Amino acid sequence: MTKLTREKIIKLQQEAREALLKEGNKYKKEVDNLLKQLEKDIIHRLAKEPKSKYQEWRLREILKDIENYHRQFDHSLRNSVKKMIKNVLIIAIEKALTLLNLFGIGKELKRKYKEKIIIKEDSIKVADFSTIPVEAIEFLAAYSMQFTDNLSQDLIKQIKMRIQLGIAEGKTLGEIASEISVLDLPTIKPFKSVQDRAYTIARTETARAYHMGQLLKYKEWGVEEIIIICGKIPCPICQSHCDTVHPIEYADEVLKHPNCTCTYAPIKRKGKVLNTGGYYEEKKNLSEKKQWTLNTAKSFYKEVENRFKNVKTKEEAVEVFKEMFPSEREFYKHLKKHIFENIYDIELENWVKAREEDVKSKYKYSKEYLEIFIKTIVKPSKIIYQLPNRKEASPRTVIYSKLNTFAIILEGNKIISVSYNEFDTLEEWIKNRKEKDKEIIEVGLDEEFRTLYKSLQERFERFTL
Repeated sequence: MTKLTREKIIKLQQEAREALLKEGNKYKKEVDNLLKQLEKDIIHRLAKEPKSKYQEWRLREILKDIENYHRQFDHSLRNSVKKMIKNVLIIAIEKALTLLNLFGIGKELKRKYKEKIIIKEDSIKVADFSTIPVEAIEFLAAYSMQFTDNLSQDLIKQIKMRIQLGIAEGKTLGEIASEISVLDLPTIKPFKSVQDRAYTIARTETARAYHMGQLLKYKEWGVEEIIIICGKIPCPICQSHCDTVHPIEYADEVLKHPNCTCTYAPIKRKGKVLNTGGYYEEKKNLSEKKQWTLNTAKSFYKEVENRFKNVKTKEEAVEVFKEMFPSEREFYKHLKKHIFENIYDIELENWVKAREEDVKSKYKYSKEYLEIFIKTIVKPSKIIYQLPNRKEASPRTVIYSKLNTFAIILEGNKIISVSYNEFDTLEEWIKNRKEKDKEIIEVGLDEEFRTLYKSLQERFERFTL
């Protein structure tokens, strides 16, 4: 999936460059004059009031960059290379103006040259992905960073400056983190050290800036739908939206926590799908199945909360639990299998015998089955979409708990089974089911679902079995 997206991005870059190549030499004189004027402005600034030795050095480096690009441009013309890429020069100028802007001395220059720098922007069908991320830097300038330990505004300002400079100069996360770590940055839990916290800040805020800048560009280009791309090992919070397709507004749901490795890519623009073959339809279907699974699980949890709202005794709880199965027969069939046979190794003829033994014991076995159910739903770690390999079979939602228990729910919020320690790990269960089922899809837990099961945890803590 990532490979396909990267290929598409490369294709978009090529399309952008082709549009730029056609216009190449047409802007020779205008760009020439612009570069000369920019050189004069920077030299004037150097002569007048350089703000520091570092800034003076940066400005001189910018002059060298401009001279180098200018020389390349003239060399291309001398060799009759008609397909000169105009935006190489634009990048040089954008870089100069962006860095000047960071020092608070470039706003006037930017306003002065903006119309000329982005030459006939509306004639370029698709913008180039490789330009300096001006939008990301501008987002950081306006963005109010928040920290749990309420860092001072001066320290936050210094952190932002380090990140802005790092992005503009193309520094790595490690380099940006190193510059943040030398600030007077306190360390707090769960960070192991100042360096650990600095790296987390660098990674999180750099990604946020890039994503928000990217989002602005996507909206400019008419992107309507995006696909969420997760990191190699997505966290439980993010797993519910991995590989799913959403309207572009959903991009705000990415990067909801520190160190998030998720990103997104355009998949539909101005009504046209950007991927070939059935890739788009495949991901769209995956999105719908994941969403159906989450919605079914949420609906089930709300029903459980409602049903047990006024329950006070163990006996009442058992009766409520029985009603959540399609029938009393189904309840005792599974009680026989998972409690009598699995835990106690007691052989019974049928579900009727299981009911009789349960009544004799004053519902000891039903209460034990209920305890397994409660342990499952108050400590879920994953939800699974399951489609059995039978004709006209309905999809199921499987709630997996770290305690190796499963609550399997069918449409209508009816419990099909609650099994206990059937497999040692989730991977074993999935491997077993993949051999028997048409489809198995793992789904993470989103924030709304987490709120629901935490609410149930509080309710069942008060209801002691």
